[in-house]
Amino acid sequence: MSNSLVVKLLLASMLGLGVIELAGAQRLVDFDQGVDASTLLKEATEGTMDEQTLPQARVAWRQRYERDCVKIAFAPDSPPVSQPVRLHSREWIEDCRWVPGGRNQPGRWECWERPGMGYSETVQITLRDRKPLLPWEHDGFLACLEGPWTDWQALETAYEYKQASSRGEGSIVLAPGRKLAMKPDPTGIRVESFSRALKLALSDRWSSYYAGEVTRLTLKLKRQVKPWPDPVLLEKELDLEPAPSYEIDFLAYRGQFSEPLKPGEKYYVEIEFSRRGRVSKEQKIEIDETPAVPYQPVSVAAAR
Repeated sequence: MSNSLVVKLLLASMLGLGVIELAGAQRLVDFDQGVDASTLLKEATEGTMDEQTLPQARVAWRQRYERDCVKIAFAPDSPPVSQPVRLHSREWIEDCRWVPGGRNQPGRWECWERPGMGYSETVQITLRDRKPLLPWEHDGFLACLEGPWTDWQALETAYEYKQASSRGEGSIVLAPGRKLAMKPDPTGIRVESFSRALKLALSDRWSSYYAGEVTRLTLKLKRQVKPWPDPVLLEKELDLEPAPSYEIDFLAYRGQFSEPLKPGEKYYVEIEFSRRGRVSKEQKIEIDETPAVPYQPVSVAAAR
């Protein structure tokens, strides 16, 4: 394609802009004042317009949209329709102009952003034909507005969800599919006590939901010393049948200790648990360690 044809096409595309600045000649061509564009085209055709006199026109180069999102969560006892939330998105347009180069210098594009259209939408999620959740489960979603478009995604849910319908730009209706395992309740197992005789008592809030499965306890018995780190006397994994309470007597594993027990020294237990089965993910959950208690032999405790 010849240079003159390129210039013709460039000029023709700029006629609708209203004002074209000519760099070399430092003159403004205002098409609203009835200027005859044939003169410019004649200059381009005859080759009398070089790079220094090419029009510097502002061109909309590209655009982007701000993304505004909100997290929406449904608990087991939540209504199936979320509260409406207003989202806002701004369009940004990148404008560019061609700046001719100087002597022995190439030309370049100069670009900047300016605000364009503003968009607002009220978003709301409806769960159609909602299925029950376990007491510790929830359905979490992300609803977003980007320019004139709304979209959603599942963050952490107890079921697979698909969009069933849309009642409007911001009204999202979802329907549940197959059940998904979620992580266990972090507060499902709690420490009830840890005695000076090194007996640990735990309670299991949701044991009835895990009937027929396995609850795995990962226990570390440590001696508290200064400075840190504290030595580990015993690390033990126990697979237990789910029950409302568990009791672990660490003295039953005394033969596996890495060092002898020291009366009067303080000991504590670090605890993790996981659920082994289909109800929940087999994910380890760390719970609060026990208070450090001074070890007291059973014979001494009985004498008191």
